[in-house]
Amino acid sequence: TLHSGCIPGSLPRLEAGSITSYDANSNSTDPHPWECVNASTSVDASYDWKTELQEIRNAIKESGASWTAGYTPVLEYPAEIQNEMLGANVPQDDFGHRLSNPLPTQSPPSEWDWRPYMTSVRDQGPCGSCVSFGTLAAFEGVVKIVDSGNGRNWDPDFSESQLFFCGGGSCSSGWNHGSALNFLLSNGVIDEEGYPYYETKEHEGGLYYQSCSQNAPDWMYRTLKIQDWNYITYGGCTPTERDLIKDALVTYGPLVTRFDVYEDFRYYTGGVYEHTGGSYIGGHCVCLVGYKDDSSYSSGGYWICKNSWGPGWGEEGYFRIAYGEVGIDDYVAYMVFNRPASQPDLKVHDITLNPDVDDLYPGDSVDIDVEIWNVGSIDAGSFGVDVYFDGELVGTYTVSSLVAHGSEIISLTINWPTDCDIHEIKAVVDIANAVAEASEVNNERWEYHHASLLFENFEEQWTSGSSPIFFEGFENGFPPTGWQVYNLGDDTTGVTWQQDDVAVHDVYSAACWWGEPTEFQNEWLVTGPITLPVGNVYLSFAHYASYASWDTIPNHVWISTSGPAVADFTGSNGALVGDYSYSNGTLPTTW
Repeated sequence: TLHSGCIPGSLPRLEAGSITSYDANSNSTDPHPWECVNASTSVDASYDWKTELQEIRNAIKESGASWTAGYTPVLEYPAEIQNEMLGANVPQDDFGHRLSNPLPTQSPPSEWDWRPYMTSVRDQGPCGSCVSFGTLAAFEGVVKIVDSGNGRNWDPDFSESQLFFCGGGSCSSGWNHGSALNFLLSNGVIDEEGYPYYETKEHEGGLYYQSCSQNAPDWMYRTLKIQDWNYITYGGCTPTERDLIKDALVTYGPLVTRFDVYEDFRYYTGGVYEHTGGSYIGGHCVCLVGYKDDSSYSSGGYWICKNSWGPGWGEEGYFRIAYGEVGIDDYVAYMVFNRPASQPDLKVHDITLNPDVDDLYPGDSVDIDVEIWNVGSIDAGSFGVDVYFDGELVGTYTVSSLVAHGSEIISLTINWPTDCDIHEIKAVVDIANAVAEASEVNNERWEYHHASLLFENFEEQWTSGSSPIFFEGFENGFPPTGWQVYNLGDDTTGVTWQQDDVAVHDVYSAACWWGEPTEFQNEWLVTGPITLPVGNVYLSFAHYASYASWDTIPNHVWISTSGPAVADFTGSNGALVGDYSYSNGTLPTTW
């Protein structure tokens, strides 16, 4: 009799493991990536948003303002969670960055708009991480503008998690954009793939947080930095300084700013925002992308800003706001970014698999493509590229030359190992330092992959030699005949092992769902008796979790020779076979 299941724990997570092969599955699902477990994402019944909306509409009409208010996605969160979507503190230190780089003196044009160069609108969810989103929205736009001018059109996507959680931000207390820009200057930021924002969230008093330890192990090779930054305004904005903001926007690209948010702003659906009513609820950081001088407004015109509350909010994720309104132009900063002009700069931009991990089975033939970029403005001469698989050199290649702002793809084919392990692929460019580069820090990249179809599903299979002696697909009711489920955690009403419709072999699988964040889970899925032949008998298994970071949580696999009760596994006639992450295991032949 064998057991595998959810391991006792106090965090809201799935820890699924079991006797697995290529059929039934163990998968975990969780609520919406930013759903607070203790509060539904449906509108809070105690929150009378309809009455508040009507009051705001009346105030807009009475004041003669030219914006519209309506239902927005922000209202899907309870009122207290909505306030957690702010978090831009007033800067307390300019760090010596106040217009040290002089701005042009010419009169700015009457309007400007960087939106065609901006990356997609993000959604920060109920965490006070707006500083990271506003700062990186500007940085992504600046990088895209610079690279487009060099002939490379792509959409940068940098890691809000790394900037925020490694730089010093907190979901509950927020951050300030001066500190974020300082981090970009001194440390830089990695790509989103290296530290995804929606991964590895854990619950903390209604908020989600992440740890800097979840940063990519090769982060030092994947960072991109700014060369400088400066506040244009600091604590206020005169008409002359407003022109400086416009100059900086045209000259350097999208800017970073913060402003005071009042209750009416949550209902913004279009037009030029002016505060008309409601209490102050916090500071918010956004990216300033454009402006228009317009004498029909008492302010003389408006700014165009990119928000981080998803594309369904406001004007497709953007908003317009009157000059000088609620401090929107009181703490505006620009950044300086340029690609190296006098030297080549080689980088490993990406490593991709074909078929990709969603369609990859153990033992399959797979093509590995390594994409090399020269982000410098000078052609690079001949250089070498090494590719490693699990630390073993599997290919050495020579690129005869790579033009400035050009790219090259190195391809090789391997047979994927016949296991469920995570495997490391590493590429190193310019292995002999044959090219004098502007930067050597981006010459390596590591990635980790496993055969995902195994991990999406949880199958039961014992094997002796190459012949299966036991197999369970979970297709004929649950639990299968002779199997038992023990729900010994705090929640005994249903958060335990059950049949699920994620499968590879057929239709169904075994899944263990996670419960409330404070629940102590102790869920057991126990097989019936299995007769093992003499010889090298092994057990293969795999697991899948909704978030990649949970894949590293070990699965506990127990075995008993006396019976199916929990005490049989934990007593003298049982044993913990092992704690496995991702992989298949081999049972001792003595069992």
